[in-house]
Amino acid sequence: MADLFRPRIQTRINLRTMISSYVDDGTILISTDQAQWTKDKLIEYFGICNGIGKERGMSFSSKMIEWIGFGEEDWGSLDIEGVSTREVKEIRILGYRIGKNRGMKGHIEY
Repeated sequence: MADLFRPRIQTRINLRTMISSYVDDGTILISTDQAQWTKDKLIEYFGICNGIGKERGMSFSSKMIEWIGFGEEDWGSLDIEGVSTREVKEIRILGYRIGKNRGMKGHIEY
């Protein structure tokens, strides 16, 4: 698992990404200025991680795939590797609960 979600950080104009993990929990964080571009990048990066996992006989349960979007745009639904996922209002990352009620700015300040 170590290199499946090995830390990867990328920063470009209007795009910031980070992939990280702890034990068997993986997180893909993406920041762009457009909801659709963010979703496209999420699908791309998940596909990379999923491909590495498949090479090793591992898979990800669709029940364990969650995502959350911040901002004013309507995020709609998201299909990842043929699995239709739904956006959640709160997500847990390494014991921290991140939710829309506080907003991303509030979480960063916290």
